[in-house]
Amino acid sequence: MVKKILSMIILTLVISINFSYAVDIKNEIQPQTFSAEEISAFEKKFKEIDIYMNFFREKMVEHDDIISSYTDAERLFRDLKTSPDISDINLAREHLKTKIEILEGKAKQKVSYIKRMDFMYQTMVILGLGIIIFMAVYSIYMYVRRK
Repeated sequence: MVKKILSMIILTLVISINFSYAVDIKNEIQPQTFSAEEISAFEKKFKEIDIYMNFFREKMVEHDDIISSYTDAERLFRDLKTSPDISDINLAREHLKTKIEILEGKAKQKVSYIKRMDFMYQTMVILGLGIIIFMAVYSIYMYVRRK
């Protein structure tokens, strides 16, 4: 009787361990991918960065460092979006977010710098023209005054 009960307990333990191991393997094998909301959020950020890149092209500004960072981030995003063999999706997601944030920060900083430089240039041109006009008017005034 004790042998039957003991063998039933051992058999039950072996089967339960085997099933729990199979469930763990099944959870590990299931592919983890980005959700549709995450993909659309990343694509939206890439479109925002594209707007900055177009601004750089319009102003004819050197932005090779941003282009290389952009291509790296875009390649990583494409690989993560299409590859089902990602072992740690959360780490990959955080890595991509960090790359995009750094890229977006660089682009915003460069846009801000370009806009400030444009403002300074326009201010210099206007002040220069103002000084030239003032000197011309003053010269004409002094010439008329002498006669």
